[in-house]
Amino acid sequence: MKKIKFDLQFIDEGYGITYFSQSIIIDGKKVEFIVEDLKKSNAELANELITKAWDFTCRNFEDIKTYLAQGLYSSFNKMRLEGKKYVPSENSDAIRQLLTGIKRITADRNEFGITFPIPFNGYTYDAYIYVNKNFKYKNTDILTMGGFKAPKNQLRPDLKNATDLYDYHIKHGDEKGLYKHYAALSAKEINAFIDLFTADKKKADDRINLALYLALYSYSCGEKLPIKLYDYLLKNEIYYYGEIYLRADEFVTNKLIAALEKDDGSKANHLLCAISAISCEASKNFLLQSSREPLPKWAKKLHILPIQYSHVSHWCVDENENITKLYSDEITAFEQCKKNQASPLSPLEPLGETCAYCHQPLTLVFNGKIKLATCLYCSCYENIFVKQDGDKVRWHKKNEPYDFLKKNPEYMKNDEEITKSFEFGIKPTKEKRKPTYTAHEFAEISRTQIGGMPTAINDVNYPECPDCGKTMKFAAQLDMEDLEEEGIYYFFTCEKCGVHAANHDQT
Repeated sequence: MKKIKFDLQFIDEGYGITYFSQSIIIDGKKVEFIVEDLKKSNAELANELITKAWDFTCRNFEDIKTYLAQGLYSSFNKMRLEGKKYVPSENSDAIRQLLTGIKRITADRNEFGITFPIPFNGYTYDAYIYVNKNFKYKNTDILTMGGFKAPKNQLRPDLKNATDLYDYHIKHGDEKGLYKHYAALSAKEINAFIDLFTADKKKADDRINLALYLALYSYSCGEKLPIKLYDYLLKNEIYYYGEIYLRADEFVTNKLIAALEKDDGSKANHLLCAISAISCEASKNFLLQSSREPLPKWAKKLHILPIQYSHVSHWCVDENENITKLYSDEITAFEQCKKNQASPLSPLEPLGETCAYCHQPLTLVFNGKIKLATCLYCSCYENIFVKQDGDKVRWHKKNEPYDFLKKNPEYMKNDEEITKSFEFGIKPTKEKRKPTYTAHEFAEISRTQIGGMPTAINDVNYPECPDCGKTMKFAAQLDMEDLEEEGIYYFFTCEKCGVHAANHDQT
């Protein structure tokens, strides 16, 4: 490896994100060098820190690969013991052979990390080794975003019946496309699948995604799932995930309410999510009554009133105490595509109207009868409202910065229109979906869509219309994973006032 004279440049991306950076071509490949947590005036120190890190890497390159390979091998053994799927089987020597070049070195005053790209199962992951300021190895890690992906060229078995699907999901876990097999189950197979689930002696918590997939995707038996599933869940006091109860009836609601009234408060949150998932008169009346003074003992420990749990399952109560659904049953699903193939229905293009906070153009995300646009920067921090007037979308004059942006105005500084960084576009599919298909973040499915239920990463923040004060309805969501980014943008609408809103969430 060659000696380098560094000349790192100070980068200010706005939002308080600053660092020194330089990209250099080494042996025909680009290597990125980054120094964090320094001020612009510390350029000399930044170059000094990265020079020391690079010199150490050059002198100890073979040892670094050996230490990292051994660390990864140890991590993979632990993953296998934990029952993780698709963990690489290579030993430390084979792993070492895969560490052929450096992708990035990141440093600060206390340590530096060396990143190697490493291929497993047909995908490339980032493997790290960290070194402290005294040049002692600290630890190793690999970025898999929650787990290794299934081999790219793996042959999918023909899942002919409920037993095949049950066994496959147990062995291989969640993956894109698996939900379609649940949707294809007949009513007889749904009942057989539940029989397998309730007869299985393995811990139910370890298999709960199977029940979740049934609730979200299996509709051949009708809108409600067979009561024997819920009898089993109630008997075993399984109330999480709440979305499993989306397909339960009022009888189950009353059973859940009885369980909550006996609870010491430790399971109140999970029970309330399950109760609210069943939007019926029994759940509505219970949540309303429990929100009035004097509050039940268990309700006093909550951070919100019980009635606000209705938003968890995407409904609310209007001024006449009627249930109002906060989503549409009409759904258009989208998929990733090349930028030049993007649909006019989802142009992801800048508008002439600008954000009054950061002064960047608003982005038109969905271009139907309702035009859903927002500032993709500032809606990461708060609700951004726009007003639709015919075909025009305007910044809403009632937008008011929340405390965070008032106290941190530097987060409203942006130098580049965000859509320029998108590697892909999106286009609609012909897939027919039920509203529940996207109701849970752990179910593997493409999430960008108009209509249906939003995918709650944490809790969906339903805004109030700034014009009429009513809770706005969910209209659409943009999963940034489709554009090689992170998080989900949620869009809401008050059709009466022609007001739309957007906010953002991520893990």
